[in-house]
Amino acid sequence: WSDKMAKTAKRPDYSVSVVAERNGKDIWTRVGVAFKNDSEDAPLTILLNPGITLTGDTRLVLSTIKSKEEVAAA
Repeated sequence: WSDKMAKTAKRPDYSVSVVAERNGKDIWTRVGVAFKNDSEDAPLTILLNPGITLTGDTRLVLSTIKSKEEVAAA
């Protein structure tokens, strides 16, 4: 994410991935992060990595980011 966002104390709430089907399998590629907002008008801010282009029927999936403790317990 951008330098501007890195300077804030808020950590991303979601990981953003593009899911594409290839040879009958879903291929997940992480392409950015998303933050919850306090505004009802704009509940999420999504930041895509530089150079990401979305075309056609691209599927974006937001996944909650697990803490290191949650990953270790899984």
